[in-house]
Amino acid sequence: MLPLILFNSKKTKSKRMKNCRILNIIFFTAFIIMSCKKSVAVVDNSGGNKKDSTVADTPPIDTTSVTGIHTYIQGGDTLIFLNNDPDFDTSMRTKYVNVFFIVYPEEAARFNPGTIKKVTFSVDTAYHDIAGTANGKVTFNPEYCRNNPNDVDVVTHEVMHIVQAYSGDGPGWLTEGIADYARYTYGVHNADIGWTVQPYSLTKDYTAGYGEAAHFLLWLEQNKNKQIVDILNNAMYHSIYAPSVWLTATGETLEELWADYGKNPALTEEKTPIGDATDLTVGSQISVTQENPDGYGSPESSFELNDNDIKSKFLLYGFQPGLSIRLKLKTPAVANAYVMTSGNDNPDRDPSNWLILASKDSANWTLLDGRPNESFAGRNTTNKYTFTNQESYQYYMLVINSTAGSGDFQLSEWRILQQ
Repeated sequence: MLPLILFNSKKTKSKRMKNCRILNIIFFTAFIIMSCKKSVAVVDNSGGNKKDSTVADTPPIDTTSVTGIHTYIQGGDTLIFLNNDPDFDTSMRTKYVNVFFIVYPEEAARFNPGTIKKVTFSVDTAYHDIAGTANGKVTFNPEYCRNNPNDVDVVTHEVMHIVQAYSGDGPGWLTEGIADYARYTYGVHNADIGWTVQPYSLTKDYTAGYGEAAHFLLWLEQNKNKQIVDILNNAMYHSIYAPSVWLTATGETLEELWADYGKNPALTEEKTPIGDATDLTVGSQISVTQENPDGYGSPESSFELNDNDIKSKFLLYGFQPGLSIRLKLKTPAVANAYVMTSGNDNPDRDPSNWLILASKDSANWTLLDGRPNESFAGRNTTNKYTFTNQESYQYYMLVINSTAGSGDFQLSEWRILQQ
């Protein structure tokens, strides 16, 4: 039996203590990524989706009994569901069970094929964090479950801790980062609540763990080594993690990798779509006449406007018409187009009326474009605009005159182009 380890979650946060496992030591290489067919969701017997006929001996979910012990078996995995809250909605139990049988086999196949086959979920009125994992058991706060009925991928994060089964003294931030990486990669309903990993910020680094570290790991996977997460997981699992693992896997130290990441931190799926145009914004300096109250470099500050990440945004409460956003390019260039990307929510915060101006000296400005009544078709949607210009300028300015109705303002990206 595994000794007690507790991962206390706050925003699915977990305190990591020691876990032990008895497995043969393998060479320090990445686990082979195994393909795994998604398990079919377990459903109640009152109707809805049918169970896969190849899945045997899976008891139907009992929709009448609220409290007590319920056991589910599928594909060789067993889930025991405990609940002492008489007000817990059985539909939530259905969701959690379904997600478990989808994600746990996938996480196990890739990261630890020898992980335990019997897992316990406990909805406990005495538990007051969000969720916590200990000794093959995930405990949930029923109040959080009720208030966040669509956050079912808290399961995906927590059961990854069971799969990890780290027993050494590796960094906690990496443990949590890999767990959120797993949630991002294997999560079933993240989009339903707008959950994603956290974009790069000047005010935090990888030691923040969770979404911040997960975003970094995804970037490393896309830009440095496709097997980096498997290599790190392997090192953590076998208690052989050391700072040198980063250098061995990528040719760079952890600090060097973080510095590279900060230069262009957007993930492939987050980058602003610009087509075949030349992006003049790379390496530019940005300044605004009204900044987010937490200051430049903080999440949702003007720093996010030219980070080439459509999932981040610049947000202002108490927008003042005439807000000016200036870009100083690395070198003067002829721009004749630009893109703007809407924020992730609240379309009434979108800009609707603006001007584009340019200058050679930041003192004398020339009007290049004006849009009196614009809108965006959706969230995180990029609109492209063109204008006529043959002059080379080093300074470009966006002046926002009004929003789509809100007293607040937000914009994910503004990038100056040449095409």
